[in-house]
Amino acid sequence: MTVTIDGTTGIASVDGSAGSPSVRGSDANSGIVYDSDTVAVSTAGSERARVDSSGRLLLGTTTEGHEDAEALTIASTGGYTGITLRSDTNKGGAIYFSDATSGAAEYDGQIVYSQNSQSMVFATAQSARLTIDSSGNVTTPNNPFFLAKGTAAWTEIAYGSGGYQNLPASVSVSNVGAHYNTSTYRFTAPVAGRYMFQSQVYWKGDSNGVYWSNYFTVNGSSAQERHQIWSYGDAQYEDQTSDASIVLELSANDYVAYLIRVEQVNADIYGGHCYFSGFLIG
Repeated sequence: MTVTIDGTTGIASVDGSAGSPSVRGSDANSGIVYDSDTVAVSTAGSERARVDSSGRLLLGTTTEGHEDAEALTIASTGGYTGITLRSDTNKGGAIYFSDATSGAAEYDGQIVYSQNSQSMVFATAQSARLTIDSSGNVTTPNNPFFLAKGTAAWTEIAYGSGGYQNLPASVSVSNVGAHYNTSTYRFTAPVAGRYMFQSQVYWKGDSNGVYWSNYFTVNGSSAQERHQIWSYGDAQYEDQTSDASIVLELSANDYVAYLIRVEQVNADIYGGHCYFSGFLIG
């Protein structure tokens, strides 16, 4: 083997192999190996890491991973393969996802573990979206949720006039993501998924014999069979409460409302005791 040394080329023509590295110390089978457009590191006669011709770092393997995740590939045999991030007790570890070299875009996406609180945070668009605390409690503060109620007054609902109408829950109590409209009384799903909805109507008939009809709708169509409740109110018009709940599979931009109508005779609802709510299950 010829070794050439000069001020321009450095050390040349010393490719070597994993069992006999090009550059090594007193250990004959551990060192640096040069190959065609590749630099590798070997120990105990076996290759452990390499930087290939595309600049990919391969640990424990000579085969890169999927093209969307090939910059670093780690492999091992005989057990689990993993990475350990060890930090001080009052610090933590983090993986950041970035598409820039400065500013907030350097930490656009994040997986952060705090050793101090023993909690894990997942972030997108530079904001925490999901947190798992030390007890395993999972919180998603930006999950779509709304709770709306009516105004604190009695409102007469005339029977047979204009058919069904949305429950007039015009007062927003909570509206995470602003997906509930207090003017149309509709919730619009921001993403496809399974949602839970609940409603309560506080009402009384103007006389005996009133039917109270109500049901959930999706995009204006019935989401469940309507149910009717017979009012047993006497001359003092006894107050009653009607409750309903449903789980719906929705597509993005589907809208949900709760429809009501009285039949036979007029009735009244007290908005302050009526509500409509919903949230994304998953």
